[in-house]
Amino acid sequence: MSSLGRTASVLRAGVQLLRRGPHKMVVRKAGGGAHIEAQYRQFPQLTKNQNFQAELLGGAMWFWILWHLWHDPDAVLGHFPWPDASKWTDEELGIPAAVSRLSLSVLAAAEELDHVFIWKS
Repeated sequence: MSSLGRTASVLRAGVQLLRRGPHKMVVRKAGGGAHIEAQYRQFPQLTKNQNFQAELLGGAMWFWILWHLWHDPDAVLGHFPWPDASKWTDEELGIPAAVSRLSLSVLAAAEELDHVFIWKS
């Protein structure tokens, strides 16, 4: 019996909607202010207030970044001693042993020829 009552109430609501007829669609503007139409492939037209807010926010961001780089550089650069890469072995650098032996023999031959200047650190 309750399903019959629900069906009757749905039918009553449908009949009321049909009696009222078509409704006018209302375009709702979202509360004042400058509403700017979207423009295809063009820069948006910004208000002076939007421009000021963007400049203020960008200035605050750069101030924060540069302030912390100046006063706490370890946050960016790290707080560990920098490794001395000249003390690393060929194996640690991923250089195969055959290439290492070949480069040493080439350097020795160049020193013997005395035509090539080799700068050693």
